[in-house]
Amino acid sequence: MNEGLENKVELASTEILQPQSVMSALKSLHSCFLSLPSFRHIIMGTNGYSYKIAVALSLFLGWLGADRFYLGYPALGLLKFCTVGFCGIGSLMDFILISMQIVGPSDGSSYIIDYYGARLVRLSINNDTYRKTQIYP
Repeated sequence: MNEGLENKVELASTEILQPQSVMSALKSLHSCFLSLPSFRHIIMGTNGYSYKIAVALSLFLGWLGADRFYLGYPALGLLKFCTVGFCGIGSLMDFILISMQIVGPSDGSSYIIDYYGARLVRLSINNDTYRKTQIYP
């Protein structure tokens, strides 16, 4: 009985190591990750939509719908153009939504955001702070 089980294990291990089966498993895993919205930005990356440009267009030309045209929503851009930004209310709402990154590019990619390093933290000294004496050479 053990011989039959060993043969099945050997057959299963040789089937798994076939290049065709490995490639098909990788393709199915890749399509599985693409279907998950939380991992989509890791695989897809960005397509060239700058966050700074989107916010600037929304602030200065949002009443013309330029921000929605830039992000790939031509129907909403045309509607905002014809209604002068929904009488200003839609422009203000879009500025807030784009600046908070709730509205992003229409293809589902992420914005290109500049990184300027770690955030500065303000240091404070009080009576509980330990001061190390400096030794001068």
